[in-house]
Amino acid sequence: VPGDLQQCADSILRVRAEWLRDQGEEVSFYATSGDPLPWSRWQAGERPYAPGNKVLWKPGTKGGWDEYLAAVFNWAGTVSLQSYETVAVDAPRAGDILVEGGFPGHAVLLLDVATRGEETFVLVGEGFMPAQSFHVELGPHQGWWRMDGGLALPVWSFEASHLRRWKGE
Repeated sequence: VPGDLQQCADSILRVRAEWLRDQGEEVSFYATSGDPLPWSRWQAGERPYAPGNKVLWKPGTKGGWDEYLAAVFNWAGTVSLQSYETVAVDAPRAGDILVEGGFPGHAVLLLDVATRGEETFVLVGEGFMPAQSFHVELGPHQGWWRMDGGLALPVWSFEASHLRRWKGE
């Protein structure tokens, strides 16, 4: 994506989109309105627009992957991640996200999960506002963060109820 700077939800959507594409899976995300934004429609030359509260599609020019992702970043965010893309889970695993939908909201990607006795530790990847490069947020436990019912990062605290997994995973 041009510039490789994304806000938090954008970074997570980009990583997910690239993973789905590499797996040969269908790539589609939801706008904050709940309307789907499938790569297949974009690839066929259609473009989303919103004359009101609903996303509609109109003919356009064939566009590339980066342009599609930029459009997804424009239409989707933490609200759509929390409401349409994911389901709540109790125990974290790599690939899950912590997301608090809102304006602003925040989301981070769990890159890895480890346990030591009853303790759970996670490696966290994130972007932020203003837009920045996706990066590992180094925690105080040799780079790891301890999840104790939730997760308290320097700039955002998540409750256990914010733990989400991609639908179908």
